[in-house]
Amino acid sequence: KGVFKDTDDEQDKSETCDDKGTDTEDMPWGVMPAHDPDRPLPTWALDAACNDVTDEEKLAVPEFFCGRPIKTPERYLAIRRHLQKLWQNQKPCYLKKSSCLGIKGDVNAIGRVHAYLETIGVINV
Repeated sequence: KGVFKDTDDEQDKSETCDDKGTDTEDMPWGVMPAHDPDRPLPTWALDAACNDVTDEEKLAVPEFFCGRPIKTPERYLAIRRHLQKLWQNQKPCYLKKSSCLGIKGDVNAIGRVHAYLETIGVINV
């Protein structure tokens, strides 16, 4: 359905990179926060037009913040907003990952953004 696979899809999950786009072994790949139902939502969760990206988001889905030409911070924001909008339009029904494929991008990366948003309580609560 208009979904394409970008060239970074087969990337080794142990690979990470710093803000300059260089590889580093000091940062873990895809650090998801622990689910805490009492945790306050980030400010961007209340304002879909917000362009803020937290350090936690950068750790959870670092592939968008490594200086790659396809997976950019802007692309991450577009996916995040799309998933938030889908959730707002269908809650309280569960937003499945397979329902999020209307946006173009790496299916697995979209799934990781979905998992992050679900973990912090932005969707599927």
